[in-house]
Amino acid sequence: CHTLLVTQGQLVACGLNTFGQLGLPQPISHPTFTPVELTGTPVALACGLDHSLVLVEEQKRKAKTQKLLAFGRNEDGQLGINSRVNQSEPQSVKWFATSVITAISAGGHHTMVICEDKRENFKASHHLFAFGDNTFGQLGIGSEVDRVLEPQEVKYFETKNVLMVACGQHHTLVATGRADKPSLYGFGRNEYGQLGTGGQGRALTPVHIDLFKDMKVVSLAAGGTHSVVLVEQPDRTHCVYGFGRNNYLQLGFKVQSNQLKPKLLDAFNGFEVTAISVGGGHTLALVPSLPTDTANGPSQNTPTDAPESDLPAELQEVDHLLRQCGTNLSELQGYSEDDLMELLRDELHLPVVKRNHIKALLRAHGWHPHGPTPLYAPSTHPYPPTEPPT
Repeated sequence: CHTLLVTQGQLVACGLNTFGQLGLPQPISHPTFTPVELTGTPVALACGLDHSLVLVEEQKRKAKTQKLLAFGRNEDGQLGINSRVNQSEPQSVKWFATSVITAISAGGHHTMVICEDKRENFKASHHLFAFGDNTFGQLGIGSEVDRVLEPQEVKYFETKNVLMVACGQHHTLVATGRADKPSLYGFGRNEYGQLGTGGQGRALTPVHIDLFKDMKVVSLAAGGTHSVVLVEQPDRTHCVYGFGRNNYLQLGFKVQSNQLKPKLLDAFNGFEVTAISVGGGHTLALVPSLPTDTANGPSQNTPTDAPESDLPAELQEVDHLLRQCGTNLSELQGYSEDDLMELLRDELHLPVVKRNHIKALLRAHGWHPHGPTPLYAPSTHPYPPTEPPT
């Protein structure tokens, strides 16, 4: 419930500040962006649930130096300062004083840092360090310890080159290997399939996500209980995969069922997605420009809904209800009966009598689960004058 951003080299913050997560001394909310005083220039930011990280650069003589600052809630050690005391002012994470940090990520109550370290006993160029809450194994350290108060290397990746990391509420995604063909791993909480492994058991150590083994992963995003991955295809266009919980339709799939394995988000077909981001229960995708056919209306590949005038009045009401949850009558072809009833129950919160009425009404007008007959008939072939069930 807070936001950080950098404008003209200045860090500004807004939102809740209950635990000092804005880096401002008074524990009061700020509805507008307020400057946060820092020493150095902010070059990377990460917001967790109630804590924040800022990577700053300072020019000292002829060399640039880095410093990782952390502030906010710290009950699980997510600030990495070997303490559990909340911090309302930015604190330097001194453990990284001699490291070159390349990426930071903040989860619900845990933190991940990728850094390059020149120490001789290190076997790879980029390493992953974790600290904070580990209740579900989201630190990937293979231990059931509840929390870690200062940075600890994730030994599983000790001999691998860590490229990217994304922290969710209680899970983590990591990409390693070569930039043109990375390997993707997940660990932590998994009851909704947010690790993309096909199961639902938590993982205390990293588990390989097989689907992406031959794909070029461009970026990762981990939300409250869902995950999204941006992939570059052989023709250099991008596609988006999602997995995990879909109770708020955060994966872009019309049926609110969990997705235990990565699935292509076909809603982005025809769009060139260049960046992805997620929140607790939503997903954003950046599309710099719309294809010509979509800028002027639906493309030829996009199903066009029949006009309402072609529908009997009782079906117009059903169509209106379905549009409230992102679908419509023309898209019911291919739904199973269970899918339909789940949609009416969980998304529209309709009582059982109303749900059964709608199911009977649709069947009376030619709808069959997974059947070849579309519910929308061409306007030249009007619906039979079937009376809806009472």
